[in-house]
Amino acid sequence: MNLIFPEESESIQEKQNLANSYTEAGLYDDAQNIYEDIIDIKKTILGQYNLELVSSYYDLHNLYMLRDNPKKAEEYLKMALDLQYINFLFAQKKYIPTLVKYQELYSYQKDSIKSAEIDSLIFTILNMNKDTTMSLIDTTMVYPEILTLKKNKIDSSNFVSEFSLNDKAIELIESGITYMGMGVYSETIRLFDEAIKLNA
Repeated sequence: MNLIFPEESESIQEKQNLANSYTEAGLYDDAQNIYEDIIDIKKTILGQYNLELVSSYYDLHNLYMLRDNPKKAEEYLKMALDLQYINFLFAQKKYIPTLVKYQELYSYQKDSIKSAEIDSLIFTILNMNKDTTMSLIDTTMVYPEILTLKKNKIDSSNFVSEFSLNDKAIELIESGITYMGMGVYSETIRLFDEAIKLNA
């Protein structure tokens, strides 16, 4: 599905064909200029986080590979992967109803630790926007995490608010005090240790 307005779509397709022709003719500088124009048009019309940009990043990646410049080619691959990853993260908003039900379940079971973890994740997702999440990706993203096929536990530690961490630490300490009152000192130590490691 092409979301670009028909007249712009035609203009982009014409530019794309011209850039492809320049690339085939070895006129790489001219092709590069046109591919960059296409990216600017797409960003103006669709926004800087639209997945339609990925194909344009691929075009520039391929062009720099032809120019024997793998370092520059990798930059465009990273742009494509960052863009795909930001959209993947943002898509988690559709999981909120299920997470809310999990939180209700854990609250009903009086499992305050799991309830706090889910609450923290819901808070993170609800307050996530593409600009702030993109800045987090720039500094913390590890690509192998999304390239593996195994199912990974969601780690929201990079996004958890300080307020939510404080709540979780208090819950851990309160649970530890309860265990201490029952004489279960090993569990008390474990919970206190977890609370300290939160750096709340």
